[in-house]
This record gives sequence, structure tokens and C-alpha cells, in this order.
Amino acid sequence: MLPRLIPPSSLTVYKDELTLSKFDECKNRIMSMALVHELLYQEENFQSLDFNNYIRTLIDYLYNSFELAPDDIKFNLHVDNLKDVNISIDTVIPCGLILNELISNSLKHAFPESSFSANGSTPQKEITIKLYKEANNLIILNYEDNGVGLPQGFDFTKSDTLGLQLIVGLVQQIKGPIKRLEHTGTAYEINFNVN
Repeated sequence: MLPRLIPPSSLTVYKDELTLSKFDECKNRIMSMALVHELLYQEENFQSLDFNNYIRTLIDYLYNSFELAPDDIKFNLHVDNLKDVNISIDTVIPCGLILNELISNSLKHAFPESSFSANGSTPQKEITIKLYKEANNLIILNYEDNGVGLPQGFDFTKSDTLGLQLIVGLVQQIKGPIKRLEHTGTAYEINFNVN
């Protein structure tokens, strides 16, 4: 897969951390798309994807990519069995990229080392993903972390960061609204329909 296509020796050309960071972001985006294709080909039916397996695989990949220790962040994943729902690859890939951006943003920004409580201890860092189907083939994706959150009054739809711009653009691509939820950290709800 991708890590074999881009050997570590090719990274020695890039010395500064910003360039390496941007390269890693691109690599993670490509991996989220490659995972969709890899998992689809493992299914008997190329039309549907086991979202639970996909999200867990994506989380594992990002966890390793960010070089996290096993107890650094607790992931709570709640995915209804969506195997009976036919979600086209044109929707699956943007959903994978959206999750990649949300998880990556949390891993990079939600849990700074300086976010200790007054007594010197930190609460368990958590990311929660819920994906379920409601009536009329409406899929709900809830994403939240218990990190530092976004600044008061911050409008993520007008952000100049590539990650948030991608999220907004990809949600538009799947014709779904996205809203920021009131939460201790950062939380979003994304809705989209499947045919």
C-alpha cells in the first residue's frame, strides 16, 4: 500500500517539520481513500462497506501515524450495522476523508500537553464517533472529542485551514449539513442521505 510506495528514505530530502507535517497530512488523506478500496475488495458485495471495520482500521492507521502510546487517547466507536444500507463509493470516500480530517484535527490540536487540570492530572482524552441510520435512509455521523475545543465565536465554515475547508467541502459533496454542537471539547453532527 501507500507506505510501500513512499519509502522513508524519500523523506530525507525534507528537513523542516512543517514540510514533513504537510507530507504526513497528504499521506493520511490518501490512506483513508486507499482503505476504502482495500476493504471494498475484501467484501463479497462491492457495493457496501463495513463502516465499523473501516473506521477502526482508519483509527488504527492514524494512531500509528501520530505515534501515540496505547493509553494516550480512548476511542469510543458506536456504529450501527449499516451493511443493509447501500452507500455508494461516491459517498463512502468523502465520509472517510471527513473522518480522517476530524480525527487528525483532534489528534493535532485538541489535547495540548499544557491542558492539565489544577491538581496536575489530566482527564482521560477521548474521541467518540457515532454513526447510525434514521428513517428515510438518513445517516447521522456524530463526532466529538473532550479536548480544549474551538475558540468562542469561531466559525469553522469560514476557516482558512485546509483541514476544515476540506471537511466543509466534502460535506457539501455528500449533500449533507454539518453543524457544530455545544460540547466541552469539539463536536460536530453531519447528516447525509443514501439512496
